[in-house]
Amino acid sequence: MKHHHNSVEASNNLRLSKNYDNNGSIGMKRRKSTDYLTFNGSNVEYIDPLDALKLFKEENNSSELPSHNVMFPWLYSIANNSVQKPDGTLDSLLFMRSKNSCCPKNETIGNSGILKSSIDPKDIFISIDDNDFVNDCKNNIHLINLESKYKFVREVLFKTLDVNESGFLKNDSLTNIDNLIATCIKFNIFPFLKTDCNILEKLKTKETYVANSVSNNIQRDTVRSSTKWKQSNIFRRFDLQCSKSFELSKTVILYCFHNDHSDTNIITPHSYCDNCYGLLILLKIAINFINISYQKGSNNKMNNNNLVDINIMVMKYNTLSDIPKELIAIEPMNIKTLKKKPNQLLSEFDIATFNCWETNISYHEKLEITKLTSISKIDESSKIWAGNLTDFHIYQLLSKLKVNNDESEPDVNKIIRKRTDFNCIDLKTICTIRDVVYNHQHIHLNDSGIFNIPKLTKPICLFINCFEHAPLPTMKDVCSAFDKLNNAHDKQVHYMFPSSGSIGLGNLNISSINIILNTCYMIYYLSEFHDVQTLFYCANGYTETSFLLVAYLIFYWNLPLEKTMLKLHLKYDRSFFLFHSDLQVLGHLQLLLQEFSPNKEVNFMKYKQSFNANKSMEPLEITPEMFSKIFFIQVPPESDFSKIKGPFPSKILPHLYLGSLEHTQSNYLLKQLGINYIISVGETITWLEDDSTDIYSRKRGISNPIPNPILQATNVRANGLRRATISKQINSYNKSDNSSWSEIIEKDGFKILKINNLLDNGQDTISDQLDEALEFIDECYQKKGKVLVHCMVGVSRSASVCIAECIKRLNCNLLQAYLYVRARRLNIIIQPTLMFMYDLLKWRQAKHHEDKDDWHILCRSIHELNSKYI
Repeated sequence: MKHHHNSVEASNNLRLSKNYDNNGSIGMKRRKSTDYLTFNGSNVEYIDPLDALKLFKEENNSSELPSHNVMFPWLYSIANNSVQKPDGTLDSLLFMRSKNSCCPKNETIGNSGILKSSIDPKDIFISIDDNDFVNDCKNNIHLINLESKYKFVREVLFKTLDVNESGFLKNDSLTNIDNLIATCIKFNIFPFLKTDCNILEKLKTKETYVANSVSNNIQRDTVRSSTKWKQSNIFRRFDLQCSKSFELSKTVILYCFHNDHSDTNIITPHSYCDNCYGLLILLKIAINFINISYQKGSNNKMNNNNLVDINIMVMKYNTLSDIPKELIAIEPMNIKTLKKKPNQLLSEFDIATFNCWETNISYHEKLEITKLTSISKIDESSKIWAGNLTDFHIYQLLSKLKVNNDESEPDVNKIIRKRTDFNCIDLKTICTIRDVVYNHQHIHLNDSGIFNIPKLTKPICLFINCFEHAPLPTMKDVCSAFDKLNNAHDKQVHYMFPSSGSIGLGNLNISSINIILNTCYMIYYLSEFHDVQTLFYCANGYTETSFLLVAYLIFYWNLPLEKTMLKLHLKYDRSFFLFHSDLQVLGHLQLLLQEFSPNKEVNFMKYKQSFNANKSMEPLEITPEMFSKIFFIQVPPESDFSKIKGPFPSKILPHLYLGSLEHTQSNYLLKQLGINYIISVGETITWLEDDSTDIYSRKRGISNPIPNPILQATNVRANGLRRATISKQINSYNKSDNSSWSEIIEKDGFKILKINNLLDNGQDTISDQLDEALEFIDECYQKKGKVLVHCMVGVSRSASVCIAECIKRLNCNLLQAYLYVRARRLNIIIQPTLMFMYDLLKWRQAKHHEDKDDWHILCRSIHELNSKYI
């Protein structure tokens, strides 16, 4: 391998700089690139793209991941001497992009130009943005922010670094503190890793701004103890894993596709880059400080065994064509690729982003939820539809342009390749699409490969938008919507209604119940007698619409709540999620809604006789006697699902359900869903404690290198459109038997695989029981049954089993399987521990040697998804 050593020459490019006078006020001047950090003549190690490719291939073909015995508990910890740094590596080679590709000269999109297995500085460094800068001044906001940021960064660096009287670092006479501050602000980071215990402890004092910002946001649980890794939320610190991978890496290659420095007086455009070299110095400072943390540890004892030793190089190239395609995740793309025609949904850049799963996982999550909850009919007449906000926008766009639906109905196989046909079942997912080739000639093929664009025979005229904080309509609103469509059938009417979970028993009075009933009546009357098409929609397609949709179907089908939910789920395969308050309210309203149902002959004839094309709507009336009776309704115990979240378990695959221990308590519910197999992961089903049960068991051991900790607690905040409903559990465990074992139980028509002694504690592993669980699921699949996999809450242990089944059944990678399961758990957010995800990573690596998952990419993506809710 050829590495080149050249000295760095300063560029003449100009940058903005901060200039402080003796009074501390800020001024602005032009700053040369020499005022940022440079190597001042020191040698820099270069690598050309072909050698980088060779290293990359060697990494992909390297031996398997280290055992969890080697990696844990170190992956839970921050850098100190209490936990030994492992000898193995997660990803021996990392690429790090020093700057996004945004370049005015070349009109390049900033989010393009990314190499495979690549991280950004913000993934490993403590970010300046983790702090709140107060700005009360409305004028010169940018200037005030710069001043606040400069003072803040300066105070932090002076507290952590040794600076001599000349303003240079004492251990590096070539590094000026002012230039270091400017470089930190440029990258928006501090020169310290997120995992640096020593730095985090220094920043916790009240003498700096950091007391209420960085130290709290980055490491809330730092304590002066040798048991840091035992803290409850350490077991899911996916945000630290890029830093962890960096610490274990052997080689880091810096690069960027930012070419505005190409006007320097040098032969090779990329032979000098102040982005890459400024970042290189910050990395060296960070490595120096984290090694101090490892050396001193919590006992201030020197230890050189844990030291981080990384070879950092800069990629040198003449033109972008020198970089092999095999290294590129997303090539640098011109801003022209963002352009779309009026009837186009996805741009060329959108397709490129979709094909790259290493970045922007939030975009993939949005597409996956959109696909899962895409528009579908809810009745045989095809007049009632349910969908999401994207469906609404697509319909409005195509309707406005009067696009023929036939044009939007392509042969999707022309542009996509799926990993599996899964018996040709439409799983409503993007996770099985291997790649999409952008079609420049027939752009509608690109859109239909990702989105579900239905072929409607008649236009939709009534749009019911349910959203949080929407007011309850008045009777005037109900009648107004009716009159508008009664007089003009081709007119669009937009009707607002409160989201699911907004109406509780305390909100029920004659007036509110009249609104709910007459909203259902208005929808039915327009569809039945005026042939009006209706779309229920909300942002994600299920959270806000579920209450009103189920209420309408109880009214329309004349079925009780339980049977309405089962029909919606089993026959129409529609995702919905009802909160506890929804189930309570609908439980009391169901008989009243059925009483007025048009599915009763007497009601249908009455409504038909009242039909008059020019007549205003005559609202249905609830008498005081009817109102008083609804509160005396007793729901049969076997049909009372109000205490179960959802209330159904989540349908992951046609044969696979994921749920909680609560779901197993109702044999009736499971049998109604067609579930006849159960996998109980580490929990005990109460009705199995009968001695008459037929049991045979198999025992398997699990290696547990970690001392017995506290059971991990997951507490996810409700946020926006997707409300998390994970319970918070904290229990102490003192396991004397460090092994899990399984038993097969058959009772009451169920076959149960019970995995015992497997806790969600950051200590136990799931790998030794995984293959047996998948064999059990496959038996169910072959016999055309349905299996429920559950643990306590249905977010960690059982979710891990379901992820493995999706990897196997869908032939997708770990991140795609994780996203697939996550989307289908609806409002409950899956949260496997780091240990379980590492188990799954090793398990998949053993099954698919040729298709490697990167630990740091996986964890970064999970953190990106979780950061919206946690």
